[in-house]
Amino acid sequence: MTGSLIGASISSMQTSMPDLFGQRRMPQPERVPKMSEPSQNQVGRLRGRGHDAGVTIDARVDAATALIRLASSAHFQDRADAGYGLARFLDVDESRKALRMLILDGEDTLVTLVTAQALLDRKDSAGLEIVAIALASANDLQLHYIAQAADHVLGIYADELDRAAAACVALLSDDDPQVRAGATQLESILSEVRPVLYPEPSVDPHPQK
Repeated sequence: MTGSLIGASISSMQTSMPDLFGQRRMPQPERVPKMSEPSQNQVGRLRGRGHDAGVTIDARVDAATALIRLASSAHFQDRADAGYGLARFLDVDESRKALRMLILDGEDTLVTLVTAQALLDRKDSAGLEIVAIALASANDLQLHYIAQAADHVLGIYADELDRAAAACVALLSDDDPQVRAGATQLESILSEVRPVLYPEPSVDPHPQK
């Protein structure tokens, strides 16, 4: 009798307790819609970086698709996470449009700050170009946080700031007037950054006596 009660009790517990080892079936996520087929430019960029143009493009497009969906979330932290992640996917064309939207987020400045930091942290002209485009139409508050992002990312090493400034100068002659206008503002922002660490001066191993 006791054994029957214990068995029934255990059976009841197993039925009511959640399975802590993942055996319970979870609801399946909604299928992510397919984006447009990768362009020849995307294929060329990925091949140039040593990527397998089959598997890698599909995987990167799928990852970017998920982040682009996250970019439209009503929650500011989701949008900030999307901006942070999408900055690594500029080879996927649709990411650029989403990033331009995120860096000028109209509801929360954290999204602007995080997205701008991630783009500047690429330390290349592709990231700087999106920041410049944003600056061309940014309001004063967005401008402030983009400048804060520049100070955070480029305010450590002087040589990194110098390379960013040189890339910014190149954008001043871009064919797109919006890029040129934003690059002018970005150049002004970078001129205000004061890096902490400078390269050590070279020392002549054989100084003249």
